Amino acid sequence: MKKHHDKNSRTIPLFVLFIPLFYSFLTQTGPDFEERTKAFFIRENKIRMQKLYLHFDKPYYSSGEKMWFRGYLVDAGTHWPDTTDRFIYVELIDPTGEIKIRKKIKWNDSIGFAGSLSIPPDLPSSRYLVRGYTAWMRNFDDDHFFLRSFDIQNGLQPQIQSDMTYRTEKKRTAATVRFFNDKNRPYAKTKIKYLINDSTGKKRIEAIQATDDSGRIEIVLPPSITADRNPFLEVAFVESDYHYQRRIPIRLPQYDYAVTFLPEGGNLLADVQQTVAFKAQNSDGRGEQ
Repeated sequence: MKKHHDKNSRTIPLFVLFIPLFYSFLTQTGPDFEERTKAFFIRENKIRMQKLYLHFDKPYYSSGEKMWFRGYLVDAGTHWPDTTDRFIYVELIDPTGEIKIRKKIKWNDSIGFAGSLSIPPDLPSSRYLVRGYTAWMRNFDDDHFFLRSFDIQNGLQPQIQSDMTYRTEKKRTAATVRFFNDKNRPYAKTKIKYLINDSTGKKRIEAIQATDDSGRIEIVLPPSITADRNPFLEVAFVESDYHYQRRIPIRLPQYDYAVTFLPEGGNLLADVQQTVAFKAQNSDGRGEQ
């Protein structure tokens, strides 16, 4: 059977397609290409980047304990040990972003970077962040900082727990806080003193409110509260047999969204301009502008 070809179709010779690729290769090679390549690696060596890892003795702690750790500082590119810095800094940060403990650890020739953070006995139960870095690393962004979350429980306080939900009507957001014990029994008819604050240190609302039969109080958040100021709620029991005080981060629902980045092939190349697709969704599952 004979094959029929369309008279209007044209077959492009292979060597015609190869010419642009060959020309591109020629323009990338030669003395100029070698000099630019050499200059790139010289520049990379001058701007050294570091990574820090902290190994802790336990995955969680109680108030009054010590968080023992050992630090490992390496070159970010080769992962070989970095001995240029003699000090590292380790911080314990509460959910509001306040640094509760900062410690400077000196290099020891026998054990390297090693030390501990002494947790105050009155530190409230919550999830805290440990951050580690060197003075040199602060010249850049915090991508190579050591970051890890730890649950710290205060055994000296009763097992008082709380959760927060939000309700938005007519562009006003109300936060409902529920107080209950470890058996999920509510603290009903309990006076709660609360204070809304943010990272600027300016008080927004301060009042006392009694919980209902379900252990709940409802607080209308002022419009001045915005997510970029890291707002938080301070609550404390008033006229109670229990001593309870805690800071709760305020997660505004209108700012609650997720972003997914979708690089082609799943990877990115360093120092190469690329286009990366992304998808943003709000808490309702809809697209976020």
